[in-house]
Amino acid sequence: MSFAATLIDDTNKDVFLGALSEESIQDCDIFIGLYEEETDTACGVMALSAMPDREEDDDRFALSVREIVIAEDYRSDESEEVLFRYLQELAALYECSSVFVPEFVPEDSLENRESFFSGLGFYEEEKKINLYKIKVADVKAAKAGLEYGCLNIEDLSDEQWDQFVTEASGYSFDILSRDYYDPRTSIFMTDDDGKIKAGLLTSMRDEKLYIEGIAPFGGDEESLVRDLIFWEKDALKKHYKKGDAVFLYMITDRFYNRILSDVTDGKAEKTGTLTGFSYDVPVI
Repeated sequence: MSFAATLIDDTNKDVFLGALSEESIQDCDIFIGLYEEETDTACGVMALSAMPDREEDDDRFALSVREIVIAEDYRSDESEEVLFRYLQELAALYECSSVFVPEFVPEDSLENRESFFSGLGFYEEEKKINLYKIKVADVKAAKAGLEYGCLNIEDLSDEQWDQFVTEASGYSFDILSRDYYDPRTSIFMTDDDGKIKAGLLTSMRDEKLYIEGIAPFGGDEESLVRDLIFWEKDALKKHYKKGDAVFLYMITDRFYNRILSDVTDGKAEKTGTLTGFSYDVPVI
């Protein structure tokens, strides 16, 4: 079989987009379709988000791969490579600065994925993030300083959201559009002047709740994280049953691992590693 890729627009979206999650269809900016050339059969799709590049001073933007779906009968390194080669060409055409691919990789597949992306000119990000599964009933956050007030994402002004995006840009998660995040359990702490001091972002995917990232930038990091978890515990128990699972992405360092162990009595279950592969688009 031989494969080719194409940009998805209004003329062909009905052929390709049905395989994607509703979240990707609503939130993503660019879609690439994969088809088998001999039979002209649509067999895959890639969804991408465009975002400002934090490393660039000009107006260039970066692309982040949000979802890839390839039909089982057509799934192979060859078909996936066609999608990524087309993405690289498209990124150069759009004068993007970079492409980022976050990917959940089981430990026994990491070497193969590293080899695949290396062959395409991608490099692996240094920071890796573990994915943990936690039951709502196991969150045992105790009161901390509680120096700041707590707001949901819907309560933030545009100015507060913009401040959070700027302040949290140095943390190891991608901040997507505001509408992407769960309004019930995405929380922020503010001082008396309304300045954001820390935030915790969650999202619903495949009917599962994910804590996408924690950003404590307004003071003592440990106190802020513990306060966020205290408020998040109340939000979780208000909207979810005790036996429901929550999935948490967390940086692999001793500080966060210790807090995680403390607030879950060591009951958090590691399910794999989220790593990232980046490609710097050549300037032509």
